[in-house]
Amino acid sequence: MRLRIIVVLGAVLLLFARFAPVGWGGSSHYLRIRGTSMEPNISAGDVVVVREQSSYQVGDVIAYRSEMAGAVVLHRVVATLSDGYLLQGDNNSFVDRDLPSRTEVLGRKVLLIPRGERLVAVMSAPWMLMLLSTGVVATWFARPGHRMRGRRVGRRRAGSFG
Repeated sequence: MRLRIIVVLGAVLLLFARFAPVGWGGSSHYLRIRGTSMEPNISAGDVVVVREQSSYQVGDVIAYRSEMAGAVVLHRVVATLSDGYLLQGDNNSFVDRDLPSRTEVLGRKVLLIPRGERLVAVMSAPWMLMLLSTGVVATWFARPGHRMRGRRVGRRRAGSFG
């Protein structure tokens, strides 16, 4: 039982290390998709995880801060230029006016969570956080060999009555 707990905790820690958000010291950005420019593969309401890479190739889906749009944009690299990247949305008939440089790119798509916005909303709801916290505490106290301090349950000294 103890080995199983260690393995599960190890797996959770590895996943966290791999996908920890930048705000928590990790290297992943989580993007909630709002538009339709990447349909049919990526739709509004999806969540995309991007991570910085050493280089980006034609065909990669990357996120960058667009000065023209005033937002983070997720589009596909259609050409690499000496000073940046030429990008286009899969559902667009035109290329982006922005030519982001390597330093302006947040990262390449490494994970797509279809309709992930719903999952984020549910997981961040106060009732869900309370439920998860209760589950963690209950699991801690229910583990084998756990005894509450200061309480004797089901034990009597030999020879004592009462």
